Amino acid sequence: IWLKQPTLARVPAWSRSIPHRCGSRLCDTFTTMASRTDRGERDIKSFLADVRSAMTRQPSANPGDDDNSTPEVQQSMWRAVLRCLPRDLEYVTADDSIDQNLRCPVCLAWLLDPVQLGCPAKHMLCRTCTSGLQVSAHRSVCPLDRCPFTETPPAAPAVIASLSQLQVRCPYSAAGCTWIGNRGDLLQHTGCCDRALEECRQCGAHVRRCERLAHVHALEVGMQVQWNGSEGVGEVVRSDLLSDTVMVRFPEGIRSCLRCELVPASWMTARPSTAADVNEGTTAHGTLAEARHAVENTNVQRRQAEIDSVLNVYEQAERINVCFVVDCTGSMSRHIEAVKTQIFGIVREMAARMPSSMMHIAFVGYRDHGDTIRLEEFPFTTSATEFKNFVDTVGAWGSGGDVPEDVLGGLQTALNLDWSIGGAATRVLIHIGDAPCHGHYYQDRDCFTCKDNYPDGDPEGIQPGVLLHNLRAKEVQYVFGKINSTTDKMIRLFDEEAGGDYIQVREMRDTRLVAETVTNSLHASVATTVTALSAGRRAPNVVKTSEDIPIWRDVVAQDIQLHRCQQVSSISDLCTGASASATQRMCMDVATVKLAALPFSQGETRAARYALMGGSHEMVAKHMKRAAFGDEDDDAEGAASAADDDAAAELEELLSLSEVSSVAAFLADKFSADQESGKKVRFLESHVAVP
Repeated sequence: IWLKQPTLARVPAWSRSIPHRCGSRLCDTFTTMASRTDRGERDIKSFLADVRSAMTRQPSANPGDDDNSTPEVQQSMWRAVLRCLPRDLEYVTADDSIDQNLRCPVCLAWLLDPVQLGCPAKHMLCRTCTSGLQVSAHRSVCPLDRCPFTETPPAAPAVIASLSQLQVRCPYSAAGCTWIGNRGDLLQHTGCCDRALEECRQCGAHVRRCERLAHVHALEVGMQVQWNGSEGVGEVVRSDLLSDTVMVRFPEGIRSCLRCELVPASWMTARPSTAADVNEGTTAHGTLAEARHAVENTNVQRRQAEIDSVLNVYEQAERINVCFVVDCTGSMSRHIEAVKTQIFGIVREMAARMPSSMMHIAFVGYRDHGDTIRLEEFPFTTSATEFKNFVDTVGAWGSGGDVPEDVLGGLQTALNLDWSIGGAATRVLIHIGDAPCHGHYYQDRDCFTCKDNYPDGDPEGIQPGVLLHNLRAKEVQYVFGKINSTTDKMIRLFDEEAGGDYIQVREMRDTRLVAETVTNSLHASVATTVTALSAGRRAPNVVKTSEDIPIWRDVVAQDIQLHRCQQVSSISDLCTGASASATQRMCMDVATVKLAALPFSQGETRAARYALMGGSHEMVAKHMKRAAFGDEDDDAEGAASAADDDAAAELEELLSLSEVSSVAAFLADKFSADQESGKKVRFLESHVAVP
């Protein structure tokens, strides 16, 4: 279940079609399906290609963009955000100056796009307010006199003329526009209002008309771009609006480019070549109809690129380089043996979880200054056999005459490895050790009172802060396998010197769990890489976690509304011409849930808690990390106001996730219908809980 913070009591209307809204998320979901099946990679990708083709055959039509559009809309890269009268207009007309019968009896506002019901009294309603009056396929009932009617012709011209005389403020008055005029003239005004929002056709950004010249395209992941006027076309693989740099994959490799140097390769060509062409209703493509067709083709290509980009991100993230950095002194013999004997299990498990993954493994062993062999290194390889054969030669001996070890020498050796081999996007350093580095500053002298031959720090002058920053700059994720508490202070200080929220600590005291701990860490690292490649770098957002399962009798139950998205009935509901509502059929139940006080796991944007539904059903409850479920901020009004601003968007996002999981479950069932046992795919559906 997805958990929603208790700041919203209604479900907002969904206004976008399903393929446009969740196409990329569906591919995200399908890729997860692919990674959880034993079916061959080729069959899975063939299935994904068929579904992706069906999803992209439908053009992303823009409501209101037709052959009757004004030349301004057709000739530019911009279109108005406001293309019809909004319902939340601010009226300045005195109530006694207009007939009150011109208010809609359903929404109680002034009639908007009024229609006349076919009932005997000829009542008038807003056109949108008639949508809920239908009681059968061809019969509706008037909400005032309960008389049936079948037709809803437009209101009389005199009525429309009266409503057009209503005085309204510009919808962009909050942005500084002072216009007040007739409601009938509003759209004409917003067509030239400097404060009006316009949508960039290339990146979808909303920009005020007066700021169009300063607009820089968002350049989303997957967009095809050209660099510095060159003929080569590349694909954006990482883009962050807070940064001036964009990572682009060109045929010759990935390049970091300045945003101002990039031009969208799919720039709309349906622009008039001359002003005369505009006046004659022609464009570079000949006619407005041809121009519109060209725009639709561009939109379809863009959607295809977005979907392909999701699959490409997973392919990049599943290229994994992992280096084991292990203390090889006498006390570590059991852990060296565990790495050696369990490496095949680690490789097999990663292949089972991610069938298309490619993993390179390396080994760095360290002892201490004064030992005959202080450092032992085995570079990245794809062969688990070669890795094991090397570790077979590594013995657990030496100590340098004191307890602290040459930790920094081991990390420095790992830093110098070729982390880019194989084009890996996921890079993980797994450090296993039972003693701190040299220097009393990194040792907890309350529990670690052993001799240190180098109490002032590393004798070769290696600075941990510089070393860790270099590791982080290479996008290497650092996982520390904790064996005892003597390393706690060192890891805490290492993390602070690296900038915080960098080192992940995993318990590895029990050597039997090394393989499980390593594979779970690698799987989490791949997920982190996927998020980073998909959304660009973002500020770390880490919450406190606990793996303890609650004592449920001590947890207070909460009442919730559970929104469930029903599965579609046919594959045709996902293809061209299908109604968007086919995937949005929601039902609601009332339930109770008990939640663990802290999440047991977290990703880049979400956290997961243990949950007990209805007193007996064990579940996993996920929520966005930006606002914990049920938490109350002591700093009352400011936090509540900020939460209210994001509430509707957050709930729609969760409902979209539920919708995607419902569609994915349906497709998984279809895929599995003709599969033999052991090759079937099962995808769990998710629901949305609102307090």
